[in-house]
Amino acid sequence: MFLLWIAWDGSTIVAAAVTQLSVANDEKTCTIVACGGVGLKRIAPLISTLEQFARTEGCIRTRICGRRGWSRALPGYAVKRVIIEKELA
Repeated sequence: MFLLWIAWDGSTIVAAAVTQLSVANDEKTCTIVACGGVGLKRIAPLISTLEQFARTEGCIRTRICGRRGWSRALPGYAVKRVIIEKELA
């Protein structure tokens, strides 16, 4: 299942993301397969909304497929084969 997420400031779309839920070895993961928008400082805090969605859906981790720079911008994530992940509590 893929979902499109839109961040709207009331007049303009400021960010968008696409997530995918998957199950492997009985472990559910929410992968952010695409994310972009206006200004990283405005986008990074929105990731917590996606993490909460993943927890609600029973995911044990979130994963981001993207550039290494995301790991510097998002505390708690680590580079793993140019894929960054965060274990959800």
